Amino acid sequence: MTTYDNEDLGPVLELAKSGDADAFGKLANRHRVRLYRHCYRMLGSGAEAEEAVQDTLLRAWQRLDTYDGHGSFPGWMYRIATNMCIDRLRGRKRRLHPVSLGPPAASGAMPQSPDPGIDWVEPVSDQRIGLGSQPEDSAVTREQVSLAFVAALQQLSARQRAALLLHDVLDFSHDEVAEVLDTSSSAVNSLLFRAREVISASPMIPTADPHDPAV
Repeated sequence: MTTYDNEDLGPVLELAKSGDADAFGKLANRHRVRLYRHCYRMLGSGAEAEEAVQDTLLRAWQRLDTYDGHGSFPGWMYRIATNMCIDRLRGRKRRLHPVSLGPPAASGAMPQSPDPGIDWVEPVSDQRIGLGSQPEDSAVTREQVSLAFVAALQQLSARQRAALLLHDVLDFSHDEVAEVLDTSSSAVNSLLFRAREVISASPMIPTADPHDPAV
């Protein structure tokens, strides 16, 4: 994972695990922006991302006593958030895409119907996703949360999307991704191969390198 998996959360985390709601509030505030950014990439909707973050924090609070220190605490939170998003994606009805990322229609031409196979994507502000607001997030590029990239992600299955974001953006190892998705490392390889193939072929980001974590 990225460098912030070694944050010194020990004292606050122990207080939170003992039932201290204020201590958990500090943990939640420390991770909220990163979780929101991840959920936005997964879901393509700012409103749904906020709901997913709230659900994630509630689930984390309810299950905090199950965190045994195996792996990083941020990684544990990402695992909850990722599976919350996957559940939402599986239960979501297909929606039309409200923005066109293609060339403008000629004057007088009839507008094309949006592709019903692509979920809509809702733009969010840099401030909402905390872009560049924290020193440890300085490597996060605008491309990682650009409308084009997030729209391209919506072409992937929920598990492909999760695998690509966890591995290529958040620097999870293959084994860590496999643990989050409750699958094997070989299955993760297959998910990543297909996801990168689709992203590479996407007209939304024609110059993207699917192996570059800055995508």
